Amino acid sequence: MTFKSLLTGGLAAAFLLTAPQAPAWAKDKLEVVTSTTGVLFGTAYIAKKLGYFDEVGLDVSLYDGNGGSNAVAAIVGGSAQIGIVGLKNMSQAVLKGQSLKAIGTGVQGFPNALVVRSELLRDGKVNADSSLAEKGAVLRDRVIAVTDIGGSSGEFARFILKQAGLPADKATIINLNSIAGQLASLKAGKIDAFVNGSPTIETAVRDGYGTALVVPSRDLKDITAFEYTVQAVRADFLKQNPDVVERYLKALDKAIKVSRSDPAKAKAAVFDFLAEQASADNAYPAEIQDLAWTNTLPYFPTSVALDDAKLTASRAFFGVSETLDNAALTDNTIARKVAGQ
Repeated sequence: MTFKSLLTGGLAAAFLLTAPQAPAWAKDKLEVVTSTTGVLFGTAYIAKKLGYFDEVGLDVSLYDGNGGSNAVAAIVGGSAQIGIVGLKNMSQAVLKGQSLKAIGTGVQGFPNALVVRSELLRDGKVNADSSLAEKGAVLRDRVIAVTDIGGSSGEFARFILKQAGLPADKATIINLNSIAGQLASLKAGKIDAFVNGSPTIETAVRDGYGTALVVPSRDLKDITAFEYTVQAVRADFLKQNPDVVERYLKALDKAIKVSRSDPAKAKAAVFDFLAEQASADNAYPAEIQDLAWTNTLPYFPTSVALDDAKLTASRAFFGVSETLDNAALTDNTIARKVAGQ
């Protein structure tokens, strides 16, 4: 090798070492709001913690909207681009003229339960095998906390009262979205019941002051095979950002698949995320994590696409207005593409 070639090579190497590196492409930012905090939003937590959003070039922030109505308002107002909310809440906004679309599923079925103060059942007249009407009668003149009076949890409380032949005003239904708040209030007797999901249910039951009185998978299994939470966006955001939406749904679909193929890994990701949330009491012991995961996993979908039959069942259960057809509520095109349908 000649001196000239050595010099040329050395200069080239020096240039590579000293030249400014091209900046990495910035990720697209997404604010994603959930109606509350809990394992039912696990697929989004998995995608966040395991880096699936990063893999598709998205910088996703997940935050609790403190109720479905508030979460929908955040989407409408633009402080969040995507919301994981109940179909009930979303349909109410569309009925009022807001242009929103459900672009994929969240969970399917009704993963929440009605938990009552255990002492209300100590006379032995009502137990897990009692009829729904008998269980609902326990709620007469009681205070029931829900995460959203006008949303799915409030609708569920009213449904149970109706099964007992009780008008809605025969119980007091209040908004109390905080996990810690619901648990502390039930334990202190400030409320008589709450509607919530895992791990709130398991915590109250384990500590003895709460009993899961109405569990849909046990008491309503024939009518709750439906779309419960959906991925909702503004129609204009969907039209202007189809690539962003597709990448978001790809990350979620990957999270759904890992929840089935490697449930231990997925569970760890969910509870790692929950432990980071300062707004919730999430120091859950291993036994609660195991129970909450086992109880919620069956509600996770098999793909991110909406299921037509379950959408129909959801509309019927939540009384979605017939003036809104599926085309007004949903756009399943990208989700079906991602799911390979």
